[in-house]
Amino acid sequence: MKASPPKDDPYPANFSPNFRAAFSVTVLHPMATVFQVLGTGAGLERTILLSSMAGGFELLMSDSVAVVGALEDAYVRTARAAPEGEGLPRQSFRFMETVKIVPGFAFLDVNVKLQGTFTWDAERRVALYETWSDKVVVRKVRRFEEAEGGAATKISETIEGQCPALLQYITQRTAQSSHREHMNSYSELFE
Repeated sequence: MKASPPKDDPYPANFSPNFRAAFSVTVLHPMATVFQVLGTGAGLERTILLSSMAGGFELLMSDSVAVVGALEDAYVRTARAAPEGEGLPRQSFRFMETVKIVPGFAFLDVNVKLQGTFTWDAERRVALYETWSDKVVVRKVRRFEEAEGGAATKISETIEGQCPALLQYITQRTAQSSHREHMNSYSELFE
């Protein structure tokens, strides 16, 4: 089954980010090991479920997509699949995210059903995560660099997202804190 955006989805033409986050961590494992887990579809489920907000993960269809230029500058979630054997690999998925509006008051939690795609360029060591829900679109670029003479890997992520103006404050605050928490747990994938 393929996760399909709504037929009238104007992404990326109408994408005007109004919240952002950026963070970096270093994992004490070589690039080949780290990229396989955090940079490809092989570790996608484990990576997403590291987040305390995520649950109910499901892998959907995988295909490939033609990208003109650099992946980090592309918008591929609504792009048509490339012919088999061409383009960059793209994995579709969906999961549930629980946003705690007021910690300790579970009845105020908001459950958001997200659908997304994860696309990667193994040669350039870059991955692109794009999700959408009813009202929120998120685009995350993940870059990998060798560190400590090849014994470690630096992972840098930038998030850009768009949400309704009424949700912007809580979305910005939640995006920054959950992004740091999530990335700080990446090393757990290698224990």
